[in-house]
Amino acid sequence: MKPLEFDLEKLTTFSPLQNMHGSYVREFLPACTSLDRQPFEMLDLSASTPVAQGSERRVYLHPYNQHFLLKVLYRTNAKGLKKNEKWHGRFTRGGVYRGFFTEFSECVTVAARINSKNKPLPIARIAGVTSTSLGMGLMVEKIVDENGAMAPNLKQVVAAHGFTAELRKMLDVFFVALADAHVVYNDVGLSNIACGRNASGTKGLYLVDGFGSRQLVPVYTWSKSLNRRRLERKYTEMLQKIDSVHARDGVQLLAAERL
Repeated sequence: MKPLEFDLEKLTTFSPLQNMHGSYVREFLPACTSLDRQPFEMLDLSASTPVAQGSERRVYLHPYNQHFLLKVLYRTNAKGLKKNEKWHGRFTRGGVYRGFFTEFSECVTVAARINSKNKPLPIARIAGVTSTSLGMGLMVEKIVDENGAMAPNLKQVVAAHGFTAELRKMLDVFFVALADAHVVYNDVGLSNIACGRNASGTKGLYLVDGFGSRQLVPVYTWSKSLNRRRLERKYTEMLQKIDSVHARDGVQLLAAERL
């Protein structure tokens, strides 16, 4: 049998813009085939500064690949996370990294469902996990602005430009797309939605966190109609919160003008 031959130069010049659902393996090859770097070596984040932070995880830029971000648990808070998780979560494989399984499973499920329709995923795609100096990291797609920097979330957009009619229309369309793709979205809020371009260059809104089933009985993964109604209810609640914040800010502004 003739041995397989590969043209490494052609493989490493693959552009993610060539294919909306292109292989992350080929996109990641340039970083993996460097002569001074091993494909699965630990990524050193000791000198890196987080670009975002939540209650459980910090987000870092990938040190070698501009298309990816790394989500890493607080190393000093790992034991605390395990104590605070729900009782049924303690019997799940993966321990404190159970959230990685949740997000990865949701991403694969949604991608398999809409891949044949040639539509972009409404969520930031996940490439896999990797070892870092701060613990296991979830390697996720970086949504960028027009200058290639990390895109703002909607909370930042609203703070800078207000909740415009155009943004409201975009959100309406986005939540319909989430429901149509049967995305299970738990932590519904502006901070978990980014506004920018994905690695394929497609502009839009993207869910970057808070997705995946967390229910002991996963009824929302079983029923698309139940999940749709839940999304509509949570979206309505989110809009009400936005309106209340704007109303409060308006009252404060009027009070300041009277002083």
